[in-house]
Amino acid sequence: MSPRFLNLIKQQEQKLNFIARRYSAKNESDDLYQEIVLQLWRSFQSFSAESTFETWMYRVALNTAYSYVRKDKTRVSTVSDVLVETEASDLASSPACQADLLLQFAETLSETDSAILIMYLDNFTSEQTGDVLGISANAVRQRLNRIKTSFEQSTLGA
Repeated sequence: MSPRFLNLIKQQEQKLNFIARRYSAKNESDDLYQEIVLQLWRSFQSFSAESTFETWMYRVALNTAYSYVRKDKTRVSTVSDVLVETEASDLASSPACQADLLLQFAETLSETDSAILIMYLDNFTSEQTGDVLGISANAVRQRLNRIKTSFEQSTLGA
C-alpha cells in the first residue's frame, strides 16, 4: 500500500471505525472496518480531485457498509437487541456518556439518516452530504431537522 493511502486512512481512522461500529454487530466491527479499508484501497486509483478525499471516503465506506448489512440482515445490532441482552439494572448502574447515547440513537435510524447524522457531526455541508448519498441538499436539511427533533424527544423522554 502506498504511504499516501496509509496516511489518509490513518487520518480518517476514527470515522471509519465509527461507521464500522454503526453498521455491524459488536463482534464484527473489526471485520467491517477491514472490508471498508480494502474497498478504499481497491478504489483508490479511481479517486479524483473532483471531491475531497473525505467525501469520496464516506461514499465508499457507506456503500461498503450497506452491502455488508444487506448480505446478512442479522449482522445489524439494534438498540432493542442490546436492551434484551442487557438487564435494566446494568443499564441503570452504568452511566452513559454522550457518545454512547448518540451511538445508541444512531442505531435506531435508517441507513440514510444514520449516514446524514454521521456526516453532520463531521461538519459536512448539506450539499456534500447530498452528493455522497445521492439526494438533494434540501432533502438532507429536512431529514436532519427530523433527526434533531427525534433525538431531542428521545433524550428528554429518557
